[in-house]
Amino acid sequence: MPPPRRAALSGFGLKWLAVCTMLADHIGAAILEPVFLLPLYGLYEGGGGGLPGWYGPLLLTDMALRTVGRLAFPLFCFLLAEGFCHTRDRRRYALQLLTFALLSEIPFDLAFALTPFAPDYQNVYFTLFFGVLSLQLLVWLEGRALLQVLGMGLCCLAAAGLSADYGAMGVLLVALFYLTRQRPAARAAMGSAALLSLGASELPALFSFLPISLYSGQKGRGPKWFFYWFYPLHLLLLWGVGRLIALALNG
Repeated sequence: MPPPRRAALSGFGLKWLAVCTMLADHIGAAILEPVFLLPLYGLYEGGGGGLPGWYGPLLLTDMALRTVGRLAFPLFCFLLAEGFCHTRDRRRYALQLLTFALLSEIPFDLAFALTPFAPDYQNVYFTLFFGVLSLQLLVWLEGRALLQVLGMGLCCLAAAGLSADYGAMGVLLVALFYLTRQRPAARAAMGSAALLSLGASELPALFSFLPISLYSGQKGRGPKWFFYWFYPLHLLLLWGVGRLIALALNG
């Protein structure tokens, strides 16, 4: 009797999982928190007197969504490193990320800062762009370890200086996934350490290594450009829905 076949996820399967967990996170961050929870946070801190009955269940729902959302970023970093290894044109790959970083900035600011221009925090596409740039530097400077470290450091500083989402550690996580692509145990150990360095809130992100371990190594079939466009478009949609709900509640 043949052994049971091991379950496997294609690259597109992992992308769908990353998109769904990101959406869950952003529903909490862009709708539940600014529209429902934060306006009553002072009452909550004061002991809960006068809070509506829906506040507690909605707070738990938000916590659950944000917890699930922690899986998204390491999945995207892993997929980015894989994409870098398999793309035919790395320069074009990096330019696509930079283009969508610029396209996504206003939707990102609207969704999370409620303004079209918030220079103190930038969207995650910038982090992913610097992540790919760091991988290209590792390839260009192969055999020159000191220069590789300096190049990596400059990319991390750029992400941190720009205040991009996940910052320097996000860039480092992309590099770790690339450097440990043939060593699953090292990937899980080093990636977990990098995530936990961001704080205890990233503990749920460690569960992302389970679907990553099921990666088949195959790209799979799916709509390539959908995943690029989903980020800015879903942020615009969430901002719009949030504003409509806020107007209805305050009207």
